[in-house]
Amino acid sequence: MRIVTKLVGGFVAIAILTAVTAYVSVSLSDHVWNLRNVELPMEQHLGQLEESGWEALHAVDSYTTSPDPRFVEEYEEEAADVENYFAAYLALTDTKKEKDAATEFYRVWSAAKVGAETVMTLVRKCKQAEDDLFVHVEHADDVIDSRLQARLSPSDPDVLAKEQALREVEVSIWEAIHAAQQYASLTPTMTRADRAQGAFAELLEKQIGEVAEFWAQYKALAHSEEERKAAADFEAAWAKAVAAGRDVVKLHTEARRQFDRLIEQAEQLDEIVDDGMRACVQERILARDRAAQRAKVIAIVVGMVAILGAVAIGLVLTRSISVPVRRLSDATSELAKGNYAHRIAIARKDEFGLVSEAFNHMAGEMHVSTAKLEAQIVQRTEAEKSLQKANDELTTVLARLSQANDELREFVYIASHDLREPLRKISSFGSMLKDSLEEKLDADDRENLMFMIDGANRMTQMIEGLLTYSRVNTSEKARDVIDLNETVRDLLHLELGALIEETGALVEVPQALPKVLGNPAQIGQLLQNLIGNGIKYSRDDVAPRIVLTAEDAGDGDVRISVRDNGIGIPAEHYENIFKMFRRLHSRRKYSGTGIGLAVCKRIVDKHGGRIGVESREGEGTTFWFTLVRAGAAETEASPAVAVASV
Repeated sequence: MRIVTKLVGGFVAIAILTAVTAYVSVSLSDHVWNLRNVELPMEQHLGQLEESGWEALHAVDSYTTSPDPRFVEEYEEEAADVENYFAAYLALTDTKKEKDAATEFYRVWSAAKVGAETVMTLVRKCKQAEDDLFVHVEHADDVIDSRLQARLSPSDPDVLAKEQALREVEVSIWEAIHAAQQYASLTPTMTRADRAQGAFAELLEKQIGEVAEFWAQYKALAHSEEERKAAADFEAAWAKAVAAGRDVVKLHTEARRQFDRLIEQAEQLDEIVDDGMRACVQERILARDRAAQRAKVIAIVVGMVAILGAVAIGLVLTRSISVPVRRLSDATSELAKGNYAHRIAIARKDEFGLVSEAFNHMAGEMHVSTAKLEAQIVQRTEAEKSLQKANDELTTVLARLSQANDELREFVYIASHDLREPLRKISSFGSMLKDSLEEKLDADDRENLMFMIDGANRMTQMIEGLLTYSRVNTSEKARDVIDLNETVRDLLHLELGALIEETGALVEVPQALPKVLGNPAQIGQLLQNLIGNGIKYSRDDVAPRIVLTAEDAGDGDVRISVRDNGIGIPAEHYENIFKMFRRLHSRRKYSGTGIGLAVCKRIVDKHGGRIGVESREGEGTTFWFTLVRAGAAETEASPAVAVASV
């Protein structure tokens, strides 16, 4: 058992060196892991937090210039991102310094959120005050125009004085309106609005004074009862306009002050992130890097010692194992040459001695086994001959099966044609019977008769659909070069012309379609079915719109897409719609047999292509299929199909 002892000793020594190396490597990888999963994510969270904070401030700034609700939503989303990134950062902190910086950040951030809400509230109130100002000023002007100036009487001895005073009042009012319009138009940014505020406030107060002055002149004159009532309405409207204008100045000033404070808080948050939180992360990264460098040096030293130790152990073991192994190898070569009489002479009591005895015993057994194997080879040869005979018989059976299949297809044609004739008679004579007995039948009999006629018509449609499906499978016409543009143009003017005119459908081909290889009749049937479905399954009160496009599908194929704006298809029915008789809607709402898409799939399969569907309920459906593109010499660009519409 000396070999086992040597091997165990060598493996133990190698295991110890490997364990030490692994320990140092694990220590090094631990530093790297922490750097990648702690410090770097902390740095990333801070960057995203900082970016989201400034985006939130930008949303508030945008709201101050245009109080659109989408800016409020943008602010709320960015504020939520700040909260999420801060929570992710806080979950990775583990020192008092980091937690103190995070606490200070959240304190300022909470105050900033309150400030942002305050700014947006003030902006909303300011906007409302602006709207009220315009409404009340226009009301006051309407009172002067329609109830005072328009009713001045030439017989009034003070008519000229009144007209002059009212004209001056109206001029002052229009100056106030002009000032308000200038102010409102100069608020795309807080900066321009801030420049306009002073001029607006001064001009507003000036016009308020002038209106009061000229109005006092008007009031000093004699007035009728109707004039006094109109004057009271004017004074009420003008008082509201003055209050609204002053509210605009006050609210805008407060909003600007709050926004400036919000900017200061944002800068303070930026400083906390940079000087506090990010500085802590950088200290972590530097400490982790120094520890990783130390672990790297130790790992290199231990690794070199492990390599040298492994080499020394390997040399010792090789000297005690290589000689007997070489003898075993030579004996194995002789055995491979067929010399089953060769034996190994190793007088050792260790494992190699046991292997030698086993080898000699195996050589004797192989001699016996070889004879048995030769007999088995003879038996296998006979079995292969029997298998070949069975294969020939199977080929004959397959030929007969193919013939039977052809006969079955012929029977389907004959049976389908024979079935259609009695169905046509049922439908025709049923219609004649309905017309002749219209006044003699009660409601139930008429309904039963209609059921019979409708059933016969549906059965006829199903048989025609089955014939179409069968013809796709049996047609063996050679493939031709097909210009899809001409095919679509013919469909729009012939097969689909009446349907397009009836529904007001719009069929578009924005760019010229490529030329493909295939059966022209079948490809025409494929496009007719898909375009017809797009028109048939349209939404109520929405004109059908079908768009045909093409794109390269790779490997010499082209992908044709037929997109409509119809009712759409639920995702769970994508596979079923290509199966026979699978309908998603009642026949009362949408006619059909449920065979059309099955025919489309059979045509595409017959041409070696693929077909699929993409859809969103209520928005439309896109059917796509692939065909082989025609050769480069045959694919000169054809003009795009003109849009067909009614």
